Amino acid sequence: RHLDRIIAEGYEDALRYVEMKDPARAVKSAELCALASPDTPGLQFFLARMHALNHEKGKALKLLEKAADLGFSNAERVEKEPAFDLIRDEPAYAKTLARIRANPAPAQP
Repeated sequence: RHLDRIIAEGYEDALRYVEMKDPARAVKSAELCALASPDTPGLQFFLARMHALNHEKGKALKLLEKAADLGFSNAERVEKEPAFDLIRDEPAYAKTLARIRANPAPAQP
């Protein structure tokens, strides 16, 4: 329960810092989320997004790859995310997007 609270607060803080145009602090808050649950693909996607907003191409690509490794499967979300405009021309982005498309969608409850 405590980890869920840390994740929720870190996520909300990161979004608030994005609104405040403070991407460096958004990254720090998103990193807290990812540390609390490092095997959650959605949190790795979120952290990749925060790094892209902070103009950190290499970190954004690496974390998007990690999200793919963990099973992230929402290619549409990746394609529509404006923060990833920073990395769309990178060959690694195309390869990672193809891997995300190939991941099976999570089972619906």
